[in-house]
Amino acid sequence: LVAIVEALIKYSVSAKAYRDYVVYDTCWHDYSEGKCTKCGEEDPDKGSLTLTAPASIYTNYAGKDITPVFSKSWYNGEVTYTTSHPNVFVENGKIFAKGDFASAVDVTVTATTEHHTARAVVKVSTFNDYNAETKVQWYENNIIKEENKGGIIFVGDSYFDGASETPPYWSDFYQDYAGEKAFLMGISQSQIDDLEIVSERLVYPMNPSEIVVHIGFNDVHHGSLSIEELVARITALLTEYHTNLPDAKIYFVGVEPKKSGYESGSAYYESSTVKAPALTKAIQEFAAANDWLTYVETLDIFIGEDGAINKNMYLSSDQSHPTLEAYDLIRLALDKCRGKSDAQATDSDDLK
Repeated sequence: LVAIVEALIKYSVSAKAYRDYVVYDTCWHDYSEGKCTKCGEEDPDKGSLTLTAPASIYTNYAGKDITPVFSKSWYNGEVTYTTSHPNVFVENGKIFAKGDFASAVDVTVTATTEHHTARAVVKVSTFNDYNAETKVQWYENNIIKEENKGGIIFVGDSYFDGASETPPYWSDFYQDYAGEKAFLMGISQSQIDDLEIVSERLVYPMNPSEIVVHIGFNDVHHGSLSIEELVARITALLTEYHTNLPDAKIYFVGVEPKKSGYESGSAYYESSTVKAPALTKAIQEFAAANDWLTYVETLDIFIGEDGAINKNMYLSSDQSHPTLEAYDLIRLALDKCRGKSDAQATDSDDLK
């Protein structure tokens, strides 16, 4: 009976049932290291290769990570990449494109090794948000210069739009920050995905010592992302800033309600009373847990002690933008976070 059982074990039990152990003659092969640890025979199953690649990239922007993943790490040989488009390249673990793509193109990326072949499809297009691209080019032509690097920059949405000789909203910004190397570099109508894209052209070339961010307003009141998705995207971008500019101080200005947001029946009631506070609270908590980020409390400028919206802090012409008086208060709140003392204050620190 013992002999029969041994024979069944030796000749009838499948290799699959014992994972990587296979019965050949008298050796139970253990391929856990690529070769049998007992007899030295090479594993006939080389495993698989898959590519972790971005779903899409924009031409003429910095490359994004593309990573080969081997199911059996001991067969992670040298990878050679080819693409189905002559203007799409993979170098140093990054995929990028050059030139103009009049329309989006699905490009196949092929990775090959001695034992494997894997493919991924990446959509390549030109970033053609006319508003954003026009303003980015204005900043590149007028602000992003060697002599302007190393200062404080204000990025994000229209609160900090400065792509004109006179900023459209914070019109006295350069008087307020006279004597400082400070620049408004926001883009009207921006949502988080816009800032993710343009940061490599606006933020990093300036090599700022301080970054002030106002983003999420348009996502909360006009966008489609959930608060969880928005928080994840914003904190990821802030973390990216810190990783790439570890010595820079980063400030996040809170997301305000719309001027009519507390009125029953307002189209902005939910976004103002639920979404904006939830986003602000999440960023506050994130800042509290990361000493490189400071949350700037400005909501008390727009919301009174009675819980009502201070409509006189918004322009009469729209639902969103601060008055110059409100900008003064935002600046003072930021100065406090920056450690700017009364002794350092100038005449521009007086409320207008």
